[in-house]
Amino acid sequence: MWTDPRILAWWALLVTLTPFLLALKVRKYLQQARPWEFDPARWRVDDLTPERTKDLRERPGPHVVFIGGGFGEMMMVERVAEALRQARPDARISYCLRDPVTIDFLRQERPAQNLAIWPFDALPAVSRWLRSQRPDVVVFTERFRFVTILTASARYGAQVALMNGRCRFREGLAYRLFAPFYRWQFRSFSAMGMQREDYYRAAPRFADPSCDIRLTGDIKTDLREPSLSPERKASLEAWLAGEIPLIAAGSTETPDEERMVIQAFKKARDVAPCRLLLAPRRPSYLEGTLALLQEEGLSFSRRTDTDTDRIESDPLTEVMLLDTLGELSTAYAACAAAYVGGSFCTGKGGHNVMEPLFSGVPVAYGMGRGHFEALQRLCEQHGVSTRIADSDDLAAFFVRFLTDAPERARIGAAGRRVIEAGRGAVSRTVEMLIPLLGR
Repeated sequence: MWTDPRILAWWALLVTLTPFLLALKVRKYLQQARPWEFDPARWRVDDLTPERTKDLRERPGPHVVFIGGGFGEMMMVERVAEALRQARPDARISYCLRDPVTIDFLRQERPAQNLAIWPFDALPAVSRWLRSQRPDVVVFTERFRFVTILTASARYGAQVALMNGRCRFREGLAYRLFAPFYRWQFRSFSAMGMQREDYYRAAPRFADPSCDIRLTGDIKTDLREPSLSPERKASLEAWLAGEIPLIAAGSTETPDEERMVIQAFKKARDVAPCRLLLAPRRPSYLEGTLALLQEEGLSFSRRTDTDTDRIESDPLTEVMLLDTLGELSTAYAACAAAYVGGSFCTGKGGHNVMEPLFSGVPVAYGMGRGHFEALQRLCEQHGVSTRIADSDDLAAFFVRFLTDAPERARIGAAGRRVIEAGRGAVSRTVEMLIPLLGR
């Protein structure tokens, strides 16, 4: 890869733009508190599981590295990796992630899983990563705007694939000017599995004719809740238990959104007794959430403060603050209705609206569509979701399902049918990957 003139030219451009790129990273860090933006381990390419990495190298079989950003991508990777292991038991599988919270979750809950850190998209770091991982197949999850690791992996000799891919094509001068650059990126892919019809139609405009492009469907409709250890699951269920019903607000993004949720909770509570399960998107958001709860005068119980000898919370606690990773999908099952956050905020696109439906829980979300537009419209088409504009809408949604158990059961059953009808994306993705393992 050090002899590829295009990769070297790209690296030289990045070096030239370093002050500007550094400013962008600082902005992202300050706005969204992203600790991985300046994690030195991503430059050093630290081996997260050295003993398992050594064992992995000594075993025969193709080495498949799945690359994903954080917890949402990890859930997709787990489903595909599980199915891939069943189809090819000889495959050696590693997860490559950049979110330290997700990495810590996997270390605790999946101690046997080999983990790698996602390097900075700089040629020295990527070169060290390739020498360390020695991948036969590299699978990107959804996004591929990481030119160095993408093109260098292909130049190294690995088969490169995209699963649950997104690829928009727009007419315009900018797209025509950058078309050669896009084709260079796309030429690195041996296979691409696209989640939507429009993405599937756009991909061939840039991909090499030899690339295997398939409409695999959205893996998010084929997910399951992440498995927790029996002890952790029992602790969570006991913490949530109580005679007063729960309503949920998961993956909330900003103080404005959480304020809207709390206003809706108070309005709903005036009509029907309830408690609120509040789960901020990232632990780094907790400081603002705690300040807001104190400002609103609400009693709360933090999941991380749960005493292992006395799991049960005070039954009069108003807000159950879920400040852990990996437990939200399981916690939804204890709720009468759920709001999925991120879609209420300006510039945000929401999060996976299917998670509450896995447990038969009616779901609501804001007006933002983002990358979840297709899933939102699918849910709306079958009448299993509600789009809200403000706290009054959300309060009415909560009250509807707090006071009408038969309606809650009907919508929950319909939601499960929607999910079952959408199954198959994982198996289609594995069918796409299998030929790459034998090349």
